[in-house]
Amino acid sequence: MFKKITLANIIVGLFAVILLIPAQISFADGNSYTVNVPNAQGGYTAIVIRQSGIGYVGPQGEYYARFPKVADLQVIYGVNAPSVVGKPAVPTTVYITIAPPALPFYEQPEPPAPDYIWAPGYWAHDRFFGDYYWVPGTWVRAPSAGLLWTPGYWYWREGHFVFSDGYWGIHIGFYGGINYGHGYEGRGFSGGGWHNGVFHNKRINGDANRDSSGFNGGPGGTKFRPTDEEKAFMKEKHVPATNEQKKHVQGARQNPSLRASANHGKPVIAATSKPGVFKGKGVVAAKQAGAFYNKTRAVNPKRAAASHGLAPKPAAKKLIVKKPQPHAPAADEEKRRTKDSQVPNL
Repeated sequence: MFKKITLANIIVGLFAVILLIPAQISFADGNSYTVNVPNAQGGYTAIVIRQSGIGYVGPQGEYYARFPKVADLQVIYGVNAPSVVGKPAVPTTVYITIAPPALPFYEQPEPPAPDYIWAPGYWAHDRFFGDYYWVPGTWVRAPSAGLLWTPGYWYWREGHFVFSDGYWGIHIGFYGGINYGHGYEGRGFSGGGWHNGVFHNKRINGDANRDSSGFNGGPGGTKFRPTDEEKAFMKEKHVPATNEQKKHVQGARQNPSLRASANHGKPVIAATSKPGVFKGKGVVAAKQAGAFYNKTRAVNPKRAAASHGLAPKPAAKKLIVKKPQPHAPAADEEKRRTKDSQVPNL
């Protein structure tokens, strides 16, 4: 009735289990690891964890001071993840405490057609690599007639840097007082306008005298604040970046030469005539960096905590009590002789 279990059967069974259950952690490349996390379907989800400076970064940009355990990853990606349909788990906030590089100086390329609007270049941040990368300035078409592009900008808030995305609107809104040049001198836009449903652009070069500060507020940032008019513009209906603009950003992110750690603030592709086209005619290199930039350091969680008043109090200094030094033997002998000489003779 019962089948006899042999040693061979046990070995074959164990070998099958090893083949069916993947290794929990496997080495992917010089900076990344693949972790197989059990999922709700009874299988495994491959999660790539990339090393970033002194810590690690997950697929959603969440930061880990130490290499995450499988139990930690299951909260976001595995069987313990929230099961609310259409509502992804909220990733851990990554605090960017290193200021973006200064804006480089570059010439504006020729527009591909009269109806293109200039979108200035800027430094974006890739949490996956823990580095800033340059998004080249480029000429783009508005998603509909009458819309103008308000560029995004970095600003300092409570000890770290935050990026406010650019948008399309009927008016130019507040962009941090950042002097991007080429029509964006800190407020408004002088690089063209709409006439009878057609945009007429105007090339503006000669940005050598502009301020190269690339963020608002904090030490070294611009001190601009939105005017009442700009505050009103901020409440208007806005349209996000077009798909063409998003592809342009992705192309820049995937180009290693545009990372600040590689170009030190002077990108070889500073501007392009058409979005997403990083080679050939119409590509302009930076003339000079706004300031030499060293490689971006990893976000230190202790520094981020300190900026929010969460750092532990420093330990109290230990009171050091000096012990009295013993008397030298010669001094003791001299003291004893003096005492004996004072004893009266009986």
